[in-house]
Amino acid sequence: MAGANVYLNRISITSINGWVKLANSRMICDAQIQPLSSTFSIRWNGGTSIALNANTVYYFKRVDLSELEVSTTSGTAVVCLVIGQAPGGDSWP
Repeated sequence: MAGANVYLNRISITSINGWVKLANSRMICDAQIQPLSSTFSIRWNGGTSIALNANTVYYFKRVDLSELEVSTTSGTAVVCLVIGQAPGGDSWP
C-alpha cells in the first residue's frame, strides 16, 4: 500500500503512572494493542474502563489513539505494544 503511515509504540507503565495515552497527539488508524505481561485496563475519553488480558491481541478500526488510555494496578513495570497503520490519501478521514 503506497503512502501508508505506520505507528509503533511500546508503553511501559506501573500503577503510579495512572492513565497513560496511547498517543500524545491525534493519530487515527487501524490499531493492534497487546498487553504483554499483565492485564491492563483501557478506556476511551475518560469513560468506563474495561480489562485487556495479557498476551492477547485486540484490534481497533479507525480509532484515534490519543483518545485511548491504558492503566494497570501492577506495582512493577508492565508493557503494552501498540501497532497502528493509517493509509494516506483522500480516502482516510
